[in-house]
Amino acid sequence: MIRRLLIYVFTLLAYSGLAQEFSLSENFDSYKDGDRIAQVQDVIRTWGNAAAADAPISSEVSHSPSNALKLATTAQNGGPSDIIIPFSSAGKHTEGKLRVEFWMYIAPDNEAYYNFQGGDAEGDIWATQFFSKKDGSFTIEDSERNVKAQGTVPMGQWVKTTWKINLTSNFWRCYFDDQLVAEFGNVKNAVSMADFYPVAQEAPYNSLFYIDDLNVAYYLPDSTIDNAAVYDIALARSGLLEGGKTTASATIKNVGLNAITSIETKWSYNGQSYNKTLDGVNLGSGASMEINAPEEIVASKDYKEVSFEIVSVNGHMDADETDNKKTAQLTIVVPAPYKKVLVEEATGTWCGWCPRGAVYMDLMTELYPDYFVGVAVHGGRAGEPMANEEHLSGIRDYVDGFPKIVTMRSSGNDPLEIEGLFSQRIQEAPTAKVTVTKAQFNEDTRTMSVTVSAEFLDNVRGTIKLGAIMVEDSVTGDNPAYSQVNYYAGGSRGKMGGYENLPNPVPYSQMVYNHVSRSVFGNVKGVSAKARKAIKGDIITQDFELTDVPEEWDENHFRIVGFITVKSSKIDNVDQAYPELITASNDVRTEETSVKIAPNPFDDHTFITVGVKGTKEVQIRVSSITGQTLLQRDYGKVTGKSVFPLVAPELEKGVYLLNIRVGEEKIVKKIVKK
Repeated sequence: MIRRLLIYVFTLLAYSGLAQEFSLSENFDSYKDGDRIAQVQDVIRTWGNAAAADAPISSEVSHSPSNALKLATTAQNGGPSDIIIPFSSAGKHTEGKLRVEFWMYIAPDNEAYYNFQGGDAEGDIWATQFFSKKDGSFTIEDSERNVKAQGTVPMGQWVKTTWKINLTSNFWRCYFDDQLVAEFGNVKNAVSMADFYPVAQEAPYNSLFYIDDLNVAYYLPDSTIDNAAVYDIALARSGLLEGGKTTASATIKNVGLNAITSIETKWSYNGQSYNKTLDGVNLGSGASMEINAPEEIVASKDYKEVSFEIVSVNGHMDADETDNKKTAQLTIVVPAPYKKVLVEEATGTWCGWCPRGAVYMDLMTELYPDYFVGVAVHGGRAGEPMANEEHLSGIRDYVDGFPKIVTMRSSGNDPLEIEGLFSQRIQEAPTAKVTVTKAQFNEDTRTMSVTVSAEFLDNVRGTIKLGAIMVEDSVTGDNPAYSQVNYYAGGSRGKMGGYENLPNPVPYSQMVYNHVSRSVFGNVKGVSAKARKAIKGDIITQDFELTDVPEEWDENHFRIVGFITVKSSKIDNVDQAYPELITASNDVRTEETSVKIAPNPFDDHTFITVGVKGTKEVQIRVSSITGQTLLQRDYGKVTGKSVFPLVAPELEKGVYLLNIRVGEEKIVKKIVKK
C-alpha cells in the first residue's frame, strides 16, 4: 500500500509552483483478497459510513500487481457498495486546482458509474457524473445534468482516467489515456469527493468495474504576485442562423496577490483577432470583472469558435498560463428551403406576465425578419380591448396559461423557450412553399383582398387547408383598457426588456402593441382545398376577402399571414406580406400627393418618388415599428414629381415605417430591409 495524507510543497509540471494541501495515493496491493477497503484503512470510506456499503479488494484483475478495488451489483437500484474518495480533509474546494487520476477496468457487457460531489457532505451537490453502458458508450454531465461529453470507452481493458480541475477559473477537463474527452465550465464550481457506485441503467442491471492506482492531489490557489484567470466566456445566443449576430463577454478573475492595473486581451472570432489593452483597471486580489467582445459575432459555418485569451498582466507575462484562455462554440442553424416559422402568442393586457411574451416576440422579429412570423392573439378575459376570441379558440388546445407561445400549432411553451423552438422548427422541411401572392386593402371600401398560394415540394395525399390572418402592428389605445398589467415593475423579478423600469400597470399612453391578430379569413384552421392530393410542383391557391374593416384599425400597419396545413391541424409552412393600399383608381395616392417606393423590400438603398400638387415642403423620416426615429431628412420646398434616394446600409434587416410629410399632409408606409 502507498497512502499519504499530508500538507507539503510538491512540484508537478501542470501545476508548477503551487502549494499542495492534500494528496492521496492508493494501489490496494498491501491488502488481502476479500478485505473491505473502508475497514482496512482510514481515508477511503463509505457513503454515510454505512458498513453495508463497503467494497472488497480483489485480485481478479489489477493494473499494478496484484489487487484492485471491485465494485459490482446486479440490483436494479445499484449498490449496496458505495465508496467515497475524499479530495480534502476539510470539506469542499471552490478555488485552487485538483488532479484526480485512476485506472478503471469495465467488464464486458457491464455498466459503470461514478460522480464527483460538490458539497461538504455527500448528497448535497452532484458536481459531475460519469455513466457508461454495456456497449461502451459513455456520457459526462455537469451539475445541471447538461451533457458535456459523449463517446466510447474501451471495455475489458484498463483505461487511465485523469481529471484536471481548475476551480479558480472554473475549467474542468477529463482525459482517457491522456486524450482529452471533456472540457467545460461547471454550473456549480465546487468539489469535495468522488463517489464510486455500481449501478446500471438498463436491464439486466449488471454493473462490474474495478479501480486501481488512485492518485489525488489538491493545490492551493496560486499565490503568484501577478496572475489572472479566465473564469468564463458567455455568448448572448449560441444557436444562430447563418449570418445571424450575437455578442460575447468573458469574466476574468485576479487570482494573484497584486492588484491588476492593466491587462492585454485577445478575442478571436469571425476569422479575425482583436487585441486590446485595458489600462487603469484596478482589479484587486480575488475580484472579478467582465470584458465584452469588441465587435458583433456573425454566425458562419466557417468560423464557429469564439475564444478569449489573457495575453499579459501588468505589462508582463502572466505567471500561470494554464488558465488564460477559454473558448465557446456557435451552433449554426441552417433553415430548410422556403421555410418560415409561425409563432402565435396567447396574451392580454390583464396578464401581468405577458410583457415577457411581447419582449420575446419583438426580439425574434428583430433577429430573424426573413424567417420568423409572429402573431399576438389577445383574449382570455372580458374587457380585453384587442380580443380575437375566434383566433384564440384555434390554439386553445395548447394554451394552459398566459403568456403562452404556440409554435406551428404543434406545442405550447413559455416565451422564454421561443428561440430554441424556432431553431428546431426552421430546420424542418416543409411540404409546400407558401406565398401571399396578393394582399390589397381598398381604402374607399375598407375591404382587404388576399390570395394565398402553395407550391408543393413533395407528393402528398390528405386534407389540405390554406388560411390567412390579418395582423396589425403599432397598435395604441386611447383609454385605460389598453394599459398593460406589469409584474416586472420595480425590477424585483429581473430584467424584462425595459418593463422593469415601467410602472404597474403601464399607462395606455405609453403602450404600443405589435403583432396584434385582428381577424382570421374564412376559418381559423384554414379552408379546405378541393384537391385531397397534390404532386410535387402542383400549385393551389385560395382567395380570401374581409369587408367592413373597422375604421379604428390602421391600414398603414397591416400585415397578412398566410399558412398551410397538410393532413393535420399543425401548420406546415407560412408566409407574410404587407398589403398594398389602393383607392378606387387602384393607385397608391392621396388627394394631393402620390408616393411610390421601389424596390421594396430593398438591400441597402431604395428610391422614394413623391408627386406633389403645387409646391410644398417635404420631410422624410424612417422609424422603427415602435416609433423610434432612426433617419430623418428635410428636403425643403419641392414642386411636381421628385425622386429621393434612401441609403441605409446601417439599418438591420427588418420592417420599418416610412413617414412622409408633404405640407400638412402625412403619409405612412411600411418598408422592409432585406
